[in-house]
Amino acid sequence: MSRATLPPHATEAEQAVLGGLMLRPERFADVDWLSGADFYDGRHRRLFELLLAMAAAGTPIDAVTVADRVAGTDDAALGSIAVQYAANTPGAANIVAYAEIVLERSRLRQVMDVGAAIVTQARAPTASAHDVVVTAGNALASLGIDHRSGGLRPISEAIKPWFQALVARDKAKSTITGLATPWNAVNNYTNGLQPGELFIVAARPSMGKSVLGFQVAVHAAECGVRAAVFSLEMRKGQFIQRSVSALGQIPHAALRDPTKMEDEWWPRVTDATTTLHRLPIVMDDAASLSAAQIAQRARREHLRAPLGLVVVDHLNLIRLLGRDKVTELGDAARTLKVLAKDLNVPVLLLCQLNRASVHSRARPTLADLRGSGEIEEIADAVFFLHREAYYDPQSFMGDCAELLVGKGRDMPTGEVLHLRAVLPQMRFEDWSDPIPVAQMAPTTPAPRARSGLQRTHKPSP
Repeated sequence: MSRATLPPHATEAEQAVLGGLMLRPERFADVDWLSGADFYDGRHRRLFELLLAMAAAGTPIDAVTVADRVAGTDDAALGSIAVQYAANTPGAANIVAYAEIVLERSRLRQVMDVGAAIVTQARAPTASAHDVVVTAGNALASLGIDHRSGGLRPISEAIKPWFQALVARDKAKSTITGLATPWNAVNNYTNGLQPGELFIVAARPSMGKSVLGFQVAVHAAECGVRAAVFSLEMRKGQFIQRSVSALGQIPHAALRDPTKMEDEWWPRVTDATTTLHRLPIVMDDAASLSAAQIAQRARREHLRAPLGLVVVDHLNLIRLLGRDKVTELGDAARTLKVLAKDLNVPVLLLCQLNRASVHSRARPTLADLRGSGEIEEIADAVFFLHREAYYDPQSFMGDCAELLVGKGRDMPTGEVLHLRAVLPQMRFEDWSDPIPVAQMAPTTPAPRARSGLQRTHKPSP
């Protein structure tokens, strides 16, 4: 086989990495993302794994100790190779650059392997085009993740950027450390939606969870953050209609039936449509996506241009594989949590509460989630949206909606945040009025206790 037809590889870079590690074994910490499988030459692969094992065992590493380690074994030839590479490598100063070349060639070979696997899978008698595409997409998306990040590093490296961010927030007089939402009450409580975290908003049907999720996405986009929306329930046209209603403060009923449109609302429609058109929002309204497909599509979009937010509406419509539903819903939430960490963006996952809780008007709690897998444990924060007026339009709560904090990392739980539900215009606002309190009915004074009964003090002597 000619060199032109060989899989991608870089022999000189592989040699330089091995030689550099024998000269400076402590540089293993700088290339801990490299593995033996990344080396094309089988001898190089075995030598790297030998060096790795020696480092893990605390054995001194140099050409002599390596030659002694393999003497009398089937890999005795590695001893002379080790001596040659250590002698020919000028130093370890550029070992990271050499290792990156080795990794790049390894990824190209992996791409070729994925292509070959696709052909093999597609030729199977029982092949499903859908399954082949999903498998290939996940495999290719995983190759796009930079696994060089992470690893054990001195904490001192993180102190300076943390302190600089703290000073910047102080100068700006801002407490927001994550992605701001449209509501001050939520921002003051959460300090924004933090990157890498999974936020869940759960509610019974018709509480307005989709309205809330869409409003977060639009607000993020207005702030210049690229947002991805996966709407498993509503079509793109419905998202646009609701967003125009919210942005223009136009009754949603008038957009559904333009004969109800007032003349002064049309300029608002134009302005809201123009605003929505320029916002960096990407949307997928395919029904019955699996969590793996959502993650795959988000990763692919992130590679094209970085995302700053992912919204999924909603968990209960994610396609499952027909096994145990509770376990699979937990697995779906876990997949989206991994997505948040991989992309380092907040993921807002909307969730419909289980059927048993639908028939109750009591405020929802974490117990209502426990029939939906392990999402309570997986999520970084869980909020419950509740509107008393849904059950009783004459309720003293009026248009006040409650956002109940069921769980939050670095946040006290059990708190209640209040928003104003302006659902005719498909939006929520900050609540600025006094918190509604139920008016107690006047009570009739209790009859005076008869003499000698129910004494509350000792009788005078």
